Amino acid sequence: MSSNTSPSNAIVSQDPDILGGVAVFTGTRVPFETMIEYLEGGDSLDTFLGDFPSVHREQAIQALEWLRQLATSGKDPRASAA
Repeated sequence: MSSNTSPSNAIVSQDPDILGGVAVFTGTRVPFETMIEYLEGGDSLDTFLGDFPSVHREQAIQALEWLRQLATSGKDPRASAA
């Protein structure tokens, strides 16, 4: 089983054997996109975390921070971590 983990401190990972390679929170089977859908739909982070207790608050916050950096820098923040 091979695993592709993003260099962003393994917040999100992809593995073809887990949900067909969909990006999930590392150590879970919860798709990263699900959190985005919750937030886009007006749900709070607490609601998401309550519905998916396998995702830790710190993971979710780190993922949101990573997205913020990506959006504000115009560059992939993973590139500087290499």
